Amino acid sequence: MLYGIEAYGDIGTVIGIGEEKKDAKLNVPRAILIASILAGSTLISAMYALTIAWGPTNMTSYATSPDPGIIVWHRFFGMPGELILLFFILNGYIAYTVANPIAQ
Repeated sequence: MLYGIEAYGDIGTVIGIGEEKKDAKLNVPRAILIASILAGSTLISAMYALTIAWGPTNMTSYATSPDPGIIVWHRFFGMPGELILLFFILNGYIAYTVANPIAQ
């Protein structure tokens, strides 16, 4: 959760890189807008998919569930799917820990 919050909160990292860009006054705001749209669309589509998979009529139990994403993933893909999801999560953490210092 902490990695995700920091990753989506750091869309402003383009400002530091933008100093080296030609026509920075145009490109930096454009990059921030594009990053915001990409982050927002990713979160909205993931939450929509989880809502549909959980069942819109069962959303009262969604908030009290310990980890709805893993529960839904297990329901559709079983234990092999959970291992694949774990690989995706770990890959994302590793990619973030490499990319963030480079961007900073």
